[in-house]
Amino acid sequence: GSISKSLSKPPKQTDDKESADGNNSDGDNNDVEEDIVSSEGSEGKKDPKRRTKLKTSCCLIRPMVLTFGTLEVSDNALHFLAIRSCYDDRRSSALSYGSAEKPPPPTKNRTWPLNQIVGVYQRRYLLNRSALEIFLVNKKNYFINFQNKSDCRKAFKKIVDACPSRIKSYFGSLSKQQKTLSVITEKWRRRQISNFEYLMSLNTLAGRTYNDLTQYPIFPWIIADYTSKQIDLNDPKTYRDLSKPIGALNPSRLEALLDRYENFDDPLIPKFLYGSHYSNVGTVLFYLLRLEPYTTYNLVMQDGKFDHADRLFHSIADTWNGCLLNPSDVKELTPEFFYLPDFLVNANKFYFGKRSSNLSLDDVELPPWASSPENFIEINRAALESDYVSEHLHEWIDLIFG
Repeated sequence: GSISKSLSKPPKQTDDKESADGNNSDGDNNDVEEDIVSSEGSEGKKDPKRRTKLKTSCCLIRPMVLTFGTLEVSDNALHFLAIRSCYDDRRSSALSYGSAEKPPPPTKNRTWPLNQIVGVYQRRYLLNRSALEIFLVNKKNYFINFQNKSDCRKAFKKIVDACPSRIKSYFGSLSKQQKTLSVITEKWRRRQISNFEYLMSLNTLAGRTYNDLTQYPIFPWIIADYTSKQIDLNDPKTYRDLSKPIGALNPSRLEALLDRYENFDDPLIPKFLYGSHYSNVGTVLFYLLRLEPYTTYNLVMQDGKFDHADRLFHSIADTWNGCLLNPSDVKELTPEFFYLPDFLVNANKFYFGKRSSNLSLDDVELPPWASSPENFIEINRAALESDYVSEHLHEWIDLIFG
């Protein structure tokens, strides 16, 4: 009875997320979503007999990639007709490798049959409630932003009304979300779903998504011991205090932060306790550096080159210590720490440079109690599902989700 056999599989991601080597389906020239192909039209081209119920401008949002186009709702499918794609680096129009420019990401049309849609949720994008996230039966999901909330509402109504069966749908309806939350929480309380599944559900209900790095799913640090050769998951001392945020785990650092807060006096900047956030674009790219397409996204953010090796993700123990000691480091984890060993390995053999120790940066350095990346994930996931965490996880949930 190995622990790994009891671990539920993680939710399948969109095609950008699934490939660890960068060869995802966005890299081909097909016009139709590979695994969900509508019977109408050929290769995503418009069928002249297709009756369009709605046509509106929109943008398909993926991690650091924007694809502008048109969304059409027909009798039995959604059609995304792409116009152009670009990197969402917010700073430059192209990624430069010396004198050569990286071409824009591939652009393709997509068709999603209505009978494959299981959910449509209103989302925020850049703080505006102008987006929808569409969930499919194959566990993929797509994030679409519209020009304004009015266009978003019209698209939502047309999609929901056109779907042949009842689907989960939210558009500014807190009562629906609260009802769903109550059902999921009761399942978790009865241990009908795992801690991992519950956290993923909370992230989804809160609007966090793999499609937007600014709203990426967040998970807690669980284990507090990254130096021992053996680890005892039955010992409460093994675990981090889930009743406190990362910034309050170290009393001496918290005291220094409180002192700065009390004595801070600036006519333009309001007082603040923490100078950074527990989850942001930089945090996600820091952790997923070795995994495509996030390696490319790191280059986009750094003007075509990797950051200095001493500032890149090097060691789990060192990262944990930084979260305890560094006054500007309060980051939590991402879901990958509990199901995906690939992000810990430099399988593509990227050259990230040399650290100040003169050693080249390669795979992530694991704690002594982990014999391999797979073993680290197995133990970390077992810790997440432990009785101790089950008894205290609600405290961390209150801190993050309220």
